[in-house]
Amino acid sequence: MTDGHDSHDLLSFENLGGGEQAIALANLAANGGLPQPYGQEILLIERTYLVANRGFHDPHRPDPYDPAKLQPLVDGTARGTKLTFRRHPDDMADRWTVEVLLGERSLGFLRAHENEIIARLMDAGKRVFGELLYGERLGNYLRIYVNVTMED
Repeated sequence: MTDGHDSHDLLSFENLGGGEQAIALANLAANGGLPQPYGQEILLIERTYLVANRGFHDPHRPDPYDPAKLQPLVDGTARGTKLTFRRHPDDMADRWTVEVLLGERSLGFLRAHENEIIARLMDAGKRVFGELLYGERLGNYLRIYVNVTMED
């Protein structure tokens, strides 16, 4: 072909419409899906904060939400950094539990009065994620503020 695409970037289909048709694969999105022509990000919840296991901490085991450990992580992360959401549908206390992660590190959970709609969207296959805003130290607790966004 003379359109600038290498033949390795093309997928051929024989006998479609009386000849060979080719679809350029070079423009596929980085995650392996087709780009959405009118894709957009929709802000679902502006400036909410995460909850962790405050009040339920077991003094005999390390606290993964220890502010002394989380504060440097949050402070060293750029505002607007995307955060991953992970569902916990088998959580016995709340079947709509949504955990918020920075990489593989848990930062906490969406609040119970906000998580059901987000969980339902995730269960329906929508890509919902967080954007880190900032952390605020409140005594012996670190409150982490985020935006909740959906890619549609």
